[in-house]
Amino acid sequence: MDYRDSLIQSISDMSKDLNGVRDRRAWHDRPIRELEQAFEAYKHHLAEELRRETELQDMCRGKFERHISLAYDLGASDRATAIRWIIEPDIDANRQSRFSTEMSWDAFRDGDQATFYDVETALLNWGLSMSYINELMSCLKKGV
Repeated sequence: MDYRDSLIQSISDMSKDLNGVRDRRAWHDRPIRELEQAFEAYKHHLAEELRRETELQDMCRGKFERHISLAYDLGASDRATAIRWIIEPDIDANRQSRFSTEMSWDAFRDGDQATFYDVETALLNWGLSMSYINELMSCLKKGV
C-alpha cells in the first residue's frame, strides 16, 4: 500500500470511528496535501472525542465509587456486597425480578452467560469504562 492509499484508508477508518459511517468522498481524486489535512483533522477530532469520553468515564467512576462508599455506610460488609446492592435494582428492572435470588448470583459466579450479561449491562448503564467494569465483575466473581 502506498502513502496515498494509506492516508485514504486511515481517513476512512477514522471517519467510521468518529461518525459511525465512512467518509465516502472521492479521496483518490484529491491531492496529497488535502489528504494530509483531512487526516490531521480527523486525528484531532478523534483525540478530542477520546478526551471527552475519558473525562465522562472518570466522572461516572467517581459517582459509582461514592455509591459504594454510601453502601458501606448503610452496612455492606464488603465491596462485592456494596456493588450488588447498587446494581440489583437495575438488574431486577431489566429481568422482571428474576435475578435477585441467591440462585442467580450462583449462576453468575458459575459463569452463566445470561446472568453475566445482565450484570455487565447494569454496570454499562452507569457509563463506566470497560476496564473498570471488568474490575468490578472480577470483584463480584470473587465475592459472590
